[in-house]
Amino acid sequence: EHAVWALLAGGIKVVIAGSFADIFYSNSAKNGLFLISLPKKDLLEIIEKVSEENLELIVDLPSQIVQLPKVSSYSFEVDAFRKYCFMEGVDELDYILSEKEKLKTYWASVERRSFLNGS
Repeated sequence: EHAVWALLAGGIKVVIAGSFADIFYSNSAKNGLFLISLPKKDLLEIIEKVSEENLELIVDLPSQIVQLPKVSSYSFEVDAFRKYCFMEGVDELDYILSEKEKLKTYWASVERRSFLNGS
């Protein structure tokens, strides 16, 4: 998690790359660092255009697009749960706590049905 913390401490909120290690991906989500994976072709194009013209990248999470204003845009995939958490400003624990009543209802129903399977 130290890598994620260091990026966040440096003011970085989004990292765009070709791929990410599973542990880094997981730690990023838990700590509020958003990761975007793009094809190598798109990454090279972005690097070239940004270095030539000193452009600013815009990440449009609702539309799932990385934009270079007036130049081009690149779509990206994001897990629905991860998108929800970032859009709502919650982490996994906040989400679970927000569903507390639903969880209580579910576990109560499991308990009521436990006699059916001999538990």
